[in-house]
Amino acid sequence: MVVIQARCIKCCLLILNLIFALLGLIILLLAFWFRFDERTKSLYEVSMNGEKFIIGIYVMWAAGGLLLVSGFTGYFAVSKESKCLLWFYLALIVILFLVEMTVAIWVFAQKDVVIKQLQGTYAGTIDLGNQNDLDFKCMINVLHKTLDCCGYKSISGQIKGCDSSKYKDCLESIEHIINSKLHIFAAIAFGIALITVFGIIFTILLYRSIKQSADII
Repeated sequence: MVVIQARCIKCCLLILNLIFALLGLIILLLAFWFRFDERTKSLYEVSMNGEKFIIGIYVMWAAGGLLLVSGFTGYFAVSKESKCLLWFYLALIVILFLVEMTVAIWVFAQKDVVIKQLQGTYAGTIDLGNQNDLDFKCMINVLHKTLDCCGYKSISGQIKGCDSSKYKDCLESIEHIINSKLHIFAAIAFGIALITVFGIIFTILLYRSIKQSADII
């Protein structure tokens, strides 16, 4: 009975670790794309908040790396049924859970600040960017299509970054999208946190099963 229980827990943990590794790989690839793709590089190279974009990319690297390391560590710990590796893996996913909760709470608490920074970044990008640069124009066009807007209205009432005033203001679009899609972010954060909690529970159960098997032998 103990052996069957341990096998079931191992299968569940292997699936969870596969999810961790895939999430980590996706986040790392996205971070590398944001950092080195010519179309996205121009977003923070001309932006007043460019340093914050770089910090955000470093955070993505750290989060993706932690997920990837957790996934591989968990796989080897479960496969080898090593108590030491299981404890190390448990420590990793507990840290991961705490980081997830900290980031989620910070985003919800600083929502208005995040909106203002994104609006400032967009406005600064439009004001400082080289309108004749092909990569810059391509990036702005993609951004406008994604946000379903064009340009923004300055304090003086001048339309910047767009040839027509009939389109939606991008500063308003940024605020609307963040406010309307916040529940999606919450659902994703809750889902990842739930997976992490299951990982913690299954790791503890597997450790106990391995210990019981050793005591029986």
